Amino acid sequence: MLDAKAVMSLRAAVKRRAIFSTLAGVMMLSSGFGEAAFVEEVDGVIFKKEFVAAIKGAQKVRMTEHSWGGEGLWSGPEVVYKAAELTAEVKAKLLAAVEGMATEPLAEPKRCNQPHHSIEFTDAAGKTSVMEVCFLCSQIRWPGMTAAKWPADVFPTLKEFLEKEGFQAERDWKALAVEAMAKKKAAAEAEESKR
Repeated sequence: MLDAKAVMSLRAAVKRRAIFSTLAGVMMLSSGFGEAAFVEEVDGVIFKKEFVAAIKGAQKVRMTEHSWGGEGLWSGPEVVYKAAELTAEVKAKLLAAVEGMATEPLAEPKRCNQPHHSIEFTDAAGKTSVMEVCFLCSQIRWPGMTAAKWPADVFPTLKEFLEKEGFQAERDWKALAVEAMAKKKAAAEAEESKR
């Protein structure tokens, strides 16, 4: 097993293609991986290490279930359906789940990328990093992430964790948005009638 420094060094070398042909040849001989499989496996290891480091380094971890892009019905702020700052005990459960996650690469994901869940990591200095997760198409947006791909296991791992904590990975997002719009309209009309 490669340590974190070795993985990062190999990933950088593969990206630069400086030693790719030698490295890929050795990997194919020793493990049967081809170029893409090796790079994706390294990405899975890097993603997992970054996820673990984000959890460990976070003073606060906040999970949010929310609308995305107004579900095509409105522009403006997203509607938050559920949000929670994780307690130390729940944060430890998330860390254990991510540490137990396999790193095999995800097959090519679909491309809707409509994340309805986010995980916000805030460190002791107040710096925030937000991972957005789309369970519809198995996409992740996480600015600053160095891995080009993520492991397939991240989605079932997060889904199980979220559902144990009272969140829902899959919902009728459009119906929730219509309901939120109706509530917002009713509140605005009630406010207007008071004037």
